[in-house]
Amino acid sequence: MKGLSLVILSRRLSARILYPGLAGVFFLLAIVTPAFSGEKLEVLVGSFGNNSVKSYLWPNGGYLGSLVPSNRGGLDGPSDLVLGPDGLLYVASSNNDSIKQYFTPNGGFIQNFVPARRGGLTDPQGLVFRLDGNLLVSSFETDNVKLFKAENGGYAEDFIRANAAGPRGPADIILGPDGDVYVAWFDDDSVKRYDGETGVLVANFVRGGSGGLDGPRGLLFGPDGNLYVSSFNNDRVLRFDGEKGNFLGALVPRNRGGLDGPWGLVTNPDGNLLVSSFNTSSILEYEFQKGGFLGAFVPARSGDLFGPTALIIVPEPATLLLFAAGGLLVVRRSRR
Repeated sequence: MKGLSLVILSRRLSARILYPGLAGVFFLLAIVTPAFSGEKLEVLVGSFGNNSVKSYLWPNGGYLGSLVPSNRGGLDGPSDLVLGPDGLLYVASSNNDSIKQYFTPNGGFIQNFVPARRGGLTDPQGLVFRLDGNLLVSSFETDNVKLFKAENGGYAEDFIRANAAGPRGPADIILGPDGDVYVAWFDDDSVKRYDGETGVLVANFVRGGSGGLDGPRGLLFGPDGNLYVSSFNNDRVLRFDGEKGNFLGALVPRNRGGLDGPWGLVTNPDGNLLVSSFNTSSILEYEFQKGGFLGAFVPARSGDLFGPTALIIVPEPATLLLFAAGGLLVVRRSRR
């Protein structure tokens, strides 16, 4: 349980079509603008400690039940979840080295999209679909990022290869606004930037330990264009220049609001920041510009949440696929 990326769909969005996805579905880049106001929202959350995906009502955090019940399809340690170009739910099952595929309306298990250890995958942490529809997966224990084919989950290559000299422990992976791939290296306390097509290292974007970074988990390009990184080992959220990677300060200082083990980061539908507090089993909300604590969106252990990982917020009644920093986002009809 070493990495995480959080994903969310804003009810305030406009979208620019990037390219047609599989089966005629379009990927869209979400941009925060007024829309979908007044819609009821359902929040899906990966619950690492009991191997499930939980569902909560936005905006009050009321518990709705489990979309994916404990251990369905062999799910063991869900470290990340995203929606694919086919509208299906993909979940990284870190403890058995596989990627699970589920139906989004009811959480029904479909298949092991990437079976255990395919291509040497070990302890998958971050998931992101490239613009060509293929899936990138960070393999924490083998210190690389692997590429799997969109049509059948077949292993294509080590997109970012392991290096004997480091870095170590890839956690979250996202696509930046420049189309490059950004990887949080947990053991090296750094964020590196790679060419989005070739996987070649472009820059040591956030150098090891910059600003006190200690155990980076989640990555997010904010609405201001800067990069936000959760610093797991010292319970902070740090801000870095979105173009050069220079440290700009701590948005959320240590333990503010009871933050303990921050993992994923995402801008919520109200323009505030949601942070998963892994060690307190809660989802906390902060003012985005100044980092002021606004309260717990999901209080500790609500609905038996145990070690929250990725988030998806789903408005009703539309069905849209969206792609944005760190994952695929979906709007679908609520089950309520």
